[in-house]
Amino acid sequence: MPDTTIFGERLKQLRTKLKLSQRDFADKIGVTASALSSYEKGQKNPSVGVVTNIAAQFHVSLDWLCGISRESDFFIPDQYVYFDLPAALLGLVRLIEEGYISVRDDEDAEDNRIIDDSSWVQTLDVCNGDLAEFLTSVTRISDLYGKGALGQTSYEVCINELISNYANIIQQKEREYFKNIKENHPENQPF
Repeated sequence: MPDTTIFGERLKQLRTKLKLSQRDFADKIGVTASALSSYEKGQKNPSVGVVTNIAAQFHVSLDWLCGISRESDFFIPDQYVYFDLPAALLGLVRLIEEGYISVRDDEDAEDNRIIDDSSWVQTLDVCNGDLAEFLTSVTRISDLYGKGALGQTSYEVCINELISNYANIIQQKEREYFKNIKENHPENQPF
């Protein structure tokens, strides 16, 4: 069981450094002020979608936010916002292994976006369903490894294959997204 107080402390540290009230910060990440208060007090953990949204929106490292990294300068410079997707997915795998992320099956996840459509640029068509499928697969493989049904090498091969497959899905959707923007909405191009 992960120490929820670390995440809560880091979240509060981020919010206060940004000089945002709980209500303002909660509005920006799409949760209620009471939910944010529960996160900060370590009483409750947010969903994976909320955590990744916080990291992306405020340019902070997931490792720092979840207590894996002790870096005091937790903001990611703008030139690093575009990260290596396979490395990010491997980071998610590590967060599952350490117990910081637990996966909940959600039949309606396909309808929920990782990032709110009101963000500065239209949301890539990557749904929580895609991410949930990836995380569920990682959890199942990790469970098999933990029970001794998979050896270290087999585990690493399976995880690397999952990362490669999911990265390809995301990159394909990203290409389709930018093609659509270029063809249908040239005024909204982020480049």
